Amino acid sequence: MGTIERREREKEQRRAVIVSAAEELFFSRGIANTTMDEIAEKVELSKGAVYLYFKSKEELFAAIVQRGLAILRGRFETVVQSGGNGLERLRAIGSEFYRFHLEYPNYFSAIFYHEFHATFQHKADVLSDEMFKDGEAMMELTAQTIREGIADGSIRANVEPLTTAVILDGFLTGIIRMVSAEKDHLLKCHEINGDELIRTAMNMMFHALKANTVKE
Repeated sequence: MGTIERREREKEQRRAVIVSAAEELFFSRGIANTTMDEIAEKVELSKGAVYLYFKSKEELFAAIVQRGLAILRGRFETVVQSGGNGLERLRAIGSEFYRFHLEYPNYFSAIFYHEFHATFQHKADVLSDEMFKDGEAMMELTAQTIREGIADGSIRANVEPLTTAVILDGFLTGIIRMVSAEKDHLLKCHEINGDELIRTAMNMMFHALKANTVKE
């Protein structure tokens, strides 16, 4: 390995260490309660050295969001390459989205937070472009699965694939966020299990997309 390659590898390793340190602090204390000084102290670098890699706290947060999106995108890609008809694979995409929320709740919350806070997007333009590509790739994977479901007769032919993919994303994100916020209330006041509510909601959504010729 040449000098340039070694330096690039060391640079990427240091960048990853900084992101991991920020991730630990952001997830345990919140981004508003974490300073760049604290991140620098955790990785034993000067604040100036940290700024060589990330121009702002928002850019660091964007790098963390990108990590989460990469995990989710990988899961989507695995699902669409699996067997089964289009509707079955679409259900699997929904299940992977739900499992991602359960296994990586901090990443899930970070992705949602970033999407709805323009401040973070404007202060992390380059990384936001990369995240946009990941998001669009996942949306296209979902839309393509719907197209294939229409072609194989498992999904109704009168749905527009991309529009339906966007609706699915919003529906699943919304129901998961609602249950996360109201889980104790749902159980205490209505005797409704939050996880079962999400599964029921997903079944309703996918049943609505099912072609009439497909048997239960």
